[in-house]
Amino acid sequence: MLARHKRTRPFRIDEFTVFGAFVAVAVFGLVYGIVAVAVGKFDVSAGYEEPLLQPVEPPTELEYQTEARDVLSPFFGQALTMRQEDLSGDNSAMLQLVEKTQDRLLRVRVPADYREFHLSAVLLLDQWKRALAGSKPDRDAALGKTQELAKKSPWLTE
Repeated sequence: MLARHKRTRPFRIDEFTVFGAFVAVAVFGLVYGIVAVAVGKFDVSAGYEEPLLQPVEPPTELEYQTEARDVLSPFFGQALTMRQEDLSGDNSAMLQLVEKTQDRLLRVRVPADYREFHLSAVLLLDQWKRALAGSKPDRDAALGKTQELAKKSPWLTE
């Protein structure tokens, strides 16, 4: 009779073996980390420092007036010379000026005393954009509000 012998299967490394080893290492690392933190071996907050944010100082009134005048003077120089009839033609250059002015004005830091003025100026520029796009009610109001804002703030045209 033939002797039966047990066939030995050589150890094979396939994808399941690699995946099993990966899962085992990951689980071990997770358990070790949880136990180490629970026991107090690692200080979770060690090495972490709260970033110190420096408060930004608002500009002085004079600084704001100077910066706002620099931003708004090209617009006011053009807008205060316009008439109602000028708003009905091709206004692409004026529209670009209004958009650029509003963009620059939104980047200006504002002291507390000038927040209302600043908001009025930004909203006025928005109304000018609508007026130049063809809105009849905004055309009527934009010129008047521009004159009114210039009268309220004489430092703009100094």
